[in-house]
Amino acid sequence: MNLFRLISPKTTPAAVADKGELHVWRERLMQTFLLGASSLLMIGFLIIGIVSVMNRQWGLLLGITVILAVFLWITISRKLPFGLRAGFLVGALFLAGTIILLRNGLSGIAFAILLGFLLATTNLLGGKSGFQALGITAVATIFFAVLFLTGSRPIPENASPDTARLVGWLSSGIPFILMGAMVVTGSSILLKGMEDSIKSQQKLARDLDRERATLAARVEERTSELETALNRLQGAADISRSIVTVTEFNTLLQQVVDLILDRFRLYYVGIFMMDDANEYAVLQAGTGEAGQKMLAQNHRLLRGGSSMIGWAVARNEPRITQETMFEKIRFKNPLLPLTRSEMAIPISSRDVVFGAMTIQADEINAFSQEDISLLQSIADSLAIAIENAKLYEDNQNYLEEIRGLNRAYLEQAWSKTLEIHQDLSAEYEMELNLPGADIHNVEVPIILRDQVLGTIQLEFTGKQPDPDELQLVDSIAIQTALALDNARLLEETQNQALQEQKVNDISTSISRASTIDEILRIAALEIGNLPTIAEVSIHLVPPELTPSYADDPQDHHNGHH
Repeated sequence: MNLFRLISPKTTPAAVADKGELHVWRERLMQTFLLGASSLLMIGFLIIGIVSVMNRQWGLLLGITVILAVFLWITISRKLPFGLRAGFLVGALFLAGTIILLRNGLSGIAFAILLGFLLATTNLLGGKSGFQALGITAVATIFFAVLFLTGSRPIPENASPDTARLVGWLSSGIPFILMGAMVVTGSSILLKGMEDSIKSQQKLARDLDRERATLAARVEERTSELETALNRLQGAADISRSIVTVTEFNTLLQQVVDLILDRFRLYYVGIFMMDDANEYAVLQAGTGEAGQKMLAQNHRLLRGGSSMIGWAVARNEPRITQETMFEKIRFKNPLLPLTRSEMAIPISSRDVVFGAMTIQADEINAFSQEDISLLQSIADSLAIAIENAKLYEDNQNYLEEIRGLNRAYLEQAWSKTLEIHQDLSAEYEMELNLPGADIHNVEVPIILRDQVLGTIQLEFTGKQPDPDELQLVDSIAIQTALALDNARLLEETQNQALQEQKVNDISTSISRASTIDEILRIAALEIGNLPTIAEVSIHLVPPELTPSYADDPQDHHNGHH
């Protein structure tokens, strides 16, 4: 089975298969010729062998045996060079045709074998070799014709009568040569067309391979771009999440620059904030060793100065260069010597510039339009976060101020209440006869809006206070504080109402008086009814003698006049 597969024309040796389709086709054609020739030789060997044995022609038997063995070896040994095998085949055909022509004179078998020689030579070795073989065949035919016509070679007994006549050679040789030329020419044209077609297919295959490789490269490049874009979008999302969640300002800025550096694969990222005088942009966060050194040096850039950051914060506009070599307005930082592309994006909200971001890459044309848009959105989000932080700080300051005013008001109000009521307290004591028991004192403050109004002092005997009990006491303390303040407000309201009623009564009494003396007497009397007034005197004086209270508006309340 392996032998049949080895000698089959469909099986192509690896050395030939690597050379292309035309060589494969020639190899298969030659193997077909060899198999056909070997088969004919085996049949001839049987016939000639029998005749040789019968006639005791051992030399002929030996010769045919050697020829058959060589043909079989050439047919089976497909590892031999193609040229050697093809040369042997066409040489054998030529030798067989000329021997028959020499032995038998004009013979159709000889011309048929020689046509096979021309066909095999052209198809196996190419059109040029085919025309060379045609020339050799024509010369050999003419040579044999001369030999027979001149008598140099005796005419064989079984030869055709035309062998001895020139007309016979011309009538047989010329058609043979013409037919051979047609065979060679036709085969050459077919081979040339086949070769061109194969070359065209090979070129098309190479072009397809290049296109496939180019397409694969484009797909890989596009995939890489998409992965980079997705990574940067994810980075922008992470940065936005950090802006929302991180509350400590310096931690937020450092986290933002680190995320931008990592997700956008940059060389350096820094954030500058304007100082209180709005004169310098001061570095607040930077990446890498260069950033740490600049932070330690309190690195700052003048607003509107000869730097991209200064330009950006002065005009509230981004400044971008894809090739720093050609940028005129730029600070050449010795700590960042590899910068080739740079962006300065202001951090601003509603025309208020808080600072700017510097984004630097170590290659030219590093920033795409998508990168610029994403980084601008990050700067805008950071500006909103800064603005919200400032608003929150202002609100906290306002709230603390309100709390301070409220504490002052409560302190003043309760100081006045305690001044009026003196000592305000209540006690409750239960008699417990537990000799030798431990005493635990607990003090719970009574707090109203951050102001301590008093304390609840508890004494536990025999055990530690239970958390539930302490929680109950805390609740009672809160309710007590609210109730006490409500009572104070009620009392304050009642006093104010009494004062207003008293003022109304005095106003009614004064309005009923008909003379100046009566009005002065009623006013002095009503003022004298106040509990802390010991003496009242009222004097009317001319306007020019009236003293001025402008210098000390409190003097008329201090008993000086």
